[in-house]
Amino acid sequence: MRFLAIIVLLFGFSAAAIFESIVQKRQNRDMSKNWAVLVAGSANWGNYRHQADICHAYQILIRRGFHAEKIITMFYDDLFNNYSRIDVYKGVKIDYSGDIVAPAIFLLMMRGDQGLKQKGFKVLESTAEDNVFFNFVDHGANGLLGFPREKTLLASDLQDLVTEMSQMKRFKEFLIYIEACESGSLWEGYNLPDNVYATTAANSYESSYACFCDDPVIGMCMGDIYSVNWMNDTETHSTMNRTVEQQYEAVKQLTQKSHVTEFGDRKVASDDLEEFQGQTTCKEKNDETIAMLPPPDQLDSRKAHLARHYQVLRRSNDVIKRREAQHHITLDEMRNAHVEQVIEWIVEASMGKLDSVASAQMTEKVNVNKEFLDGRQYAKCYQSLVKQFTNCFTMNKVPMSAKQYFKFRNLCKFSSQLDQGPTQLEAIVAAACDF
Repeated sequence: MRFLAIIVLLFGFSAAAIFESIVQKRQNRDMSKNWAVLVAGSANWGNYRHQADICHAYQILIRRGFHAEKIITMFYDDLFNNYSRIDVYKGVKIDYSGDIVAPAIFLLMMRGDQGLKQKGFKVLESTAEDNVFFNFVDHGANGLLGFPREKTLLASDLQDLVTEMSQMKRFKEFLIYIEACESGSLWEGYNLPDNVYATTAANSYESSYACFCDDPVIGMCMGDIYSVNWMNDTETHSTMNRTVEQQYEAVKQLTQKSHVTEFGDRKVASDDLEEFQGQTTCKEKNDETIAMLPPPDQLDSRKAHLARHYQVLRRSNDVIKRREAQHHITLDEMRNAHVEQVIEWIVEASMGKLDSVASAQMTEKVNVNKEFLDGRQYAKCYQSLVKQFTNCFTMNKVPMSAKQYFKFRNLCKFSSQLDQGPTQLEAIVAAACDF
């Protein structure tokens, strides 16, 4: 009996030693094989949350062993941190800021453009041995993502980039998180290559949502629900025994006002998070017993710029301040209604010869990619109409206008029946500026 006890004791010591060895080996994982690209595609105070999300993500990766030189950041950097509790901005190395935060520069950077590198900019130089994590946060519309100064990145250009990176063996595995309205439209109808997995904050037809919109210091929403949820999940779990799929399911459950959606290679989804987001360290206090709750004070992302005015209506007893806040909210509603009428005029001015079936389809919000599989020329037409429209009615000033952009896409689709090419359609859109 004593002999058996000794054997059991020795086995216990041996198992503990093996386990400790495995943990130590995983904790010493070579993070030089990991790249991360963090992009916020917006500017100005009303979009505070986008840059805050990216800075928060940067801090998480650094704490988890990422090499700073392997993290590429791109955001406008027109804000300053004045939040009295948690400073996520401090220490963030900004690689691209100001007006170079643009779709063309982003695509060059992701392709590892040597001309950009020679000018002193960091570019993605990942290889077939590297895992890449890409996190994008901004406004979006069906089939496109926003960038500062009303520039847009088409879904087709993003898809071409991912396809090219796969063909050029620019990654071992690629994880993509996108926070934007209608972000599911970026991937539907497109088969992501092997070893690529993406999740989005919303499906193809709905807004994403902002949160922490009741802070009296900032006066704006400080985060986005999907982004806050995935970062909270990472910070409250060990990435060594938490899979990408488990994070997706948790974020999906907690993001209750939009439909978090997944695309791509399920094999990547089964990987541990440490493969993309770094490793839990002894310095971090992960508490997996914490009950994850949806973040508070939620707003439609396209109304988040009104957060401070909603705060006044909730808190203030000052009649003048309340009247002023209500005025701003009413003015925004009037702008939204006006833009909707303008787009209706554009459609009516363009539709002359459409038959009844096509006329009905014009107002259908059918996914851009499913309709465009047989011709990328529609996508370029769509982008040109959006660009022309935002010369007059910017997404920044009238965020709700982006909900109507799908009608521009449909105009491009039916242009052959309209006897109107993209140039004629652009002229009609330009004429709408006089409204």
